[in-house]
Amino acid sequence: MPQKILVIHLAGIGDLLMGVPALASLRAGFPDGTILLLTWRKSRDVARLLTTVDECYGLEEGLSWRALRHNLSTLWRLRQRRVALAINLYQLYRWVGVAKLAGLLRFVRPARTAGRDTNRKGAIFDVKVPERSSEILHEVARQGRVVEQLGCPPAGSAIPLRLDDTDQQMVGAWLAAHGVAPDDALIGLHPGALRRCHRWPAESFASVANALTEAEAVRVVLIGSRDERRLAERIARQLDRPLVAAGELSLGQLACLMRRLRLLIANDSGPMHLAATLDVPLVALMGPTDPHRYGPYPLDRVNQQLLYAEGCAPCYRTSCQGHDSFEQLPPRVVLEAAEAILRGRRPSGLVRIRSRVRVLHVHTLPLVSGSGLNTFLSMQGQRDAGFTVALACAPAEEDAAGDLAALVERAGMRVRAIHHLRRAISPWHDFLAILELWRVCRREGYTIVHTHNSKAGIVGRLAAWLAGVPVIVHTYHSCVFRYRHLRPWQQRLFLWVERLAAPLTTSFIVISDALRQEFLAAGLARPDRIETIYSGIDLEEFQPGRAGQDGARQQLGLLAQDVVIGSVARLDVGKGHEELLEAFAQLTSRFPHAKLLCVGDGPLRRHLETRIQRLGLTDRVRLLGQRDDVPRVTQVFDIAVLASHYEGMGRVLLEAQAAGKPVVATRAGGMPEIVKDGHTGYLVPVGDARALAQALERLMADDALRARMGQAAVEWVGSRFSQQRMCERIQALYERLVREGTRCSTP
Repeated sequence: MPQKILVIHLAGIGDLLMGVPALASLRAGFPDGTILLLTWRKSRDVARLLTTVDECYGLEEGLSWRALRHNLSTLWRLRQRRVALAINLYQLYRWVGVAKLAGLLRFVRPARTAGRDTNRKGAIFDVKVPERSSEILHEVARQGRVVEQLGCPPAGSAIPLRLDDTDQQMVGAWLAAHGVAPDDALIGLHPGALRRCHRWPAESFASVANALTEAEAVRVVLIGSRDERRLAERIARQLDRPLVAAGELSLGQLACLMRRLRLLIANDSGPMHLAATLDVPLVALMGPTDPHRYGPYPLDRVNQQLLYAEGCAPCYRTSCQGHDSFEQLPPRVVLEAAEAILRGRRPSGLVRIRSRVRVLHVHTLPLVSGSGLNTFLSMQGQRDAGFTVALACAPAEEDAAGDLAALVERAGMRVRAIHHLRRAISPWHDFLAILELWRVCRREGYTIVHTHNSKAGIVGRLAAWLAGVPVIVHTYHSCVFRYRHLRPWQQRLFLWVERLAAPLTTSFIVISDALRQEFLAAGLARPDRIETIYSGIDLEEFQPGRAGQDGARQQLGLLAQDVVIGSVARLDVGKGHEELLEAFAQLTSRFPHAKLLCVGDGPLRRHLETRIQRLGLTDRVRLLGQRDDVPRVTQVFDIAVLASHYEGMGRVLLEAQAAGKPVVATRAGGMPEIVKDGHTGYLVPVGDARALAQALERLMADDALRARMGQAAVEWVGSRFSQQRMCERIQALYERLVREGTRCSTP
């Protein structure tokens, strides 16, 4: 008795048509076998056109009682057929789909199973064909590899179809009834798509159709299913003498009608693949998907033009209110492609139309801190490169100095205030912040959510994941669970929470190699999913000798002979202000004109003011608070110092070096990577006030040394740490992640 082979292909018409070459190969490999096809009921019409399928079974989608009863009855009939081999040709997207397929196979009980092992999800099959979702390979070839693994010969790319004579006669009669002569030229429009965010605007279709009817003397016929009838009629009202066939023809009749067309313009994969099979000239409008994988096969057909709205792709979301990648495909480009085909010119193959990728940066507090400036400069560069960029952060306090949100808005970028986002841990407010961010992501349809800081990273990544954002990136600006001032249980808590958030993240960015090693050692990500991108700075803003330095010295009450040591850091635990004051106190007797300026504010301000009084440094040390003119104040420094116990990188050291100032810093975190010890400054042990004083003393005593190190610092920073370099690397990462379309980065 011939063996029975069940082919499972639960997909739409377009995906099923891409699997027909594999069915032809299967028929060639098992010429005496009985091939059974299991697909969705809505796709069963394709089976009527196929010469390679003996029986077709359809399942209904949904959870209604009627669908449940029909599906159980269908699967029971398949079980009674005693299938020898079951083959799944469709890829495994999600684990829930794997579980459903496993249940189906267990119920049908085939003797043997085979299928695609997509991203290692194919453990349920006896014969597994490994594949990665990020692999650049067409779906026709992917499905063909499954049957080749079973020993079937390749059948080529041709898709054998069976067109019924009755259908051809009915189409001829339908055209005659609508006043179409046999020699009249027709162009077809298929404006529908299963997902609304994959549809080209109806007005754009109408604009192109009207231009073609005026220039080429053709009539327009709108095709599609019953579900697309209303959309077709909406376009028809804007055209002259259109034909509306949407919802009036079966799939076989539609295929016969398409053979009469001089050109088809479509944005749905089903008619695209049908046109490619019938060799109908085609302008395919590919929205947020991968044309190299899902485009009409073969991609290099001579009478075919693929217009690809690049940007958000690949994206598999069923709805997106903020989606604008397809809307940015201009009618002019489609019209030019259509006219080239109609006039016999060979089109240019695949054309990418670059659309604006929507990026949302999430930052905890609206402060112009090191991470805040990194975020702002990244946003600036991305905006200039054509991205649509916005910031989500906690609302700014009234009259707050250093307001990041105001800085972003002045630069012409949008800010979304997340009212419940705050730095402190608060389960209730954190839950509400997640809801706020989730609404923003769902309403505005971001392609990428890029989070910063520990708190924004946890809340933002969870909200983005729940909203179905395709790409989620997180930047580690420091290693919170290594902070010395935290208790051991607090460090363990932060590490545990980071491990919970890691699987939600597509890729990580760290701002130094030291941070990268910390996070790899903690097991938070695979090495290929964590990338070092140093913070960049605006070199022009800190250019040495900028105008205004003398005025700034006068405003700050400094004399020409004063030697100024400057520190820019939040007045908080772990920033090393205690050691800095102690070291400075050791220098005052030898250097009577030495002054210490501390830029920044924070919870330790009162404590440090008291400490300054006790050390007798009231007339030598000034706490300047939070300032929005840091580049101007930095020009006043003769030496810059950062005595932190831990820094992810130490951005202020880059700014000082760019301004031509020698620096003194501790050997902590990523600071040794940006300070060349003995060349652009000095590095000292963490918490060692004596070593800090010795390094400062060496620089204060030697004007020539300061000048030499300052010049070396300008050259060092300019060659490696520019804003442009940082933005280019982040944008390259974005583009790669968008192409891959993957979200998980778990170890």
